[in-house]
Amino acid sequence: MTIGISAFRHFGVVDSGQAFGSSYAAPIVSGAALTVKDYLIDDGRLWANSPGNLHAVMLSMADRWHYDYNGTSFRATFGGDRYSGFGRLKLRLLQTGSTQVMRRWMRTSRTFNNSSPDYTWRPYSTPNPSNSVNYKCVLNVPQNHDPTVDMADIALRISLRAPVNGVCDGTGPIIQGQHDLGYDTKHMAAITEDVAGNCPEVAINNYGVPAGDSQLVNLFCQVTTIDDNEPS
Repeated sequence: MTIGISAFRHFGVVDSGQAFGSSYAAPIVSGAALTVKDYLIDDGRLWANSPGNLHAVMLSMADRWHYDYNGTSFRATFGGDRYSGFGRLKLRLLQTGSTQVMRRWMRTSRTFNNSSPDYTWRPYSTPNPSNSVNYKCVLNVPQNHDPTVDMADIALRISLRAPVNGVCDGTGPIIQGQHDLGYDTKHMAAITEDVAGNCPEVAINNYGVPAGDSQLVNLFCQVTTIDDNEPS
């Protein structure tokens, strides 16, 4: 994986405007990840010791920024690409509440084998807060290719369901949905319409794990009051 970050620099009388490349970016990303890990562990979230969990958190904080190399940029609603990944690095306060950007966040880990059924998760019994505008999930599927050349094929779907009598019980109609079915080790899906007042739901689809193998996946989701579009 290559991570790129741009930053201003000035060497003597030559102003190049940017510094770039993985050798420049890697220490910055590592420091950011360490900051997030320290915060989570200090808050008693010992699951942050798992690289897979921390990876999912960091990817979920990215701003979904993509650049199409035709001079325009946009915020993707699913997947990543070879140039932009899952977007630009951001650090977001993982503190929820009525005055915070992060209204809700939730995580889980699951292990799949070849016969495991799909997994559907409804993390909350109450609808999203009224000022919610962005619902995004990242699924990390770390795989070791040393003993096998086959990849697990596990995909991500997210939905917003209408509450029934004010309760999120999974029986209401689906209002919005998005999915990332790419054959990859990382998945992202985001919904930016009808987030407020509806119920988040996640489905992890098991399309196949190599026979005799098991596959751990790490999921992190967030509901925020911004559409990943705060100033760079």
